[in-house]
Amino acid sequence: MYKLLTVAMCSMPFFAHSALNENKFGYIGISAQKNYYDVNFIPLIEQQEILPLRYDYSDTGAGFRGFAGYQFNQYLAIEAGFSVLGEAEFNVYSETTNQSGTVVKNSVYSGGLETNALDLRLLGTYPITGNVFVRAHLGSVLWDSNFSFLQKFSDDYFIVDQKDSGVSLLTGLGIGYALSSGTALTLDYENTKINDSNTHNIVASIVFKL
Repeated sequence: MYKLLTVAMCSMPFFAHSALNENKFGYIGISAQKNYYDVNFIPLIEQQEILPLRYDYSDTGAGFRGFAGYQFNQYLAIEAGFSVLGEAEFNVYSETTNQSGTVVKNSVYSGGLETNALDLRLLGTYPITGNVFVRAHLGSVLWDSNFSFLQKFSDDYFIVDQKDSGVSLLTGLGIGYALSSGTALTLDYENTKINDSNTHNIVASIVFKL
């Protein structure tokens, strides 16, 4: 019976933190993420002011992240990553109808928010079952963004291109599932701020133990 228990303990997935000598390891991974921004591309302008032009925008985008980390023990890890965040964008356009009766959008003004970022975070992890664990993030994000928005001067409209960078707090909560002793899937919800815009990320990752 003792031998069976020993084998079982040593064969549990590494993310479940089952054996003390298995709780220190490096890892790498890649993520797909959906980014949501509280962003306004026409500050100080009412949509009615630009009529007969129309305004359309997307405040979400799809991005990716690569990362590497080190698990110190069953409860604490450190992780660094590089992200290309999804682009939010807007379009101010006119509509015309061609000879076939199809409505065509003709872009007049357009822009968006593009961001690359480096991050460093601490991860607190806690096993729920042999395969399932939860975790919390706390760290910082060094971001570099290009932000284009529509501005009005007198009776004219023009695009303002604003390049900016900064450091923001990052927090998050997530859940993971160990597929094997060397691979796990995680799903996280993160909050940070990019270019004065509150940013919320839903991140799905695959992680490989080194």
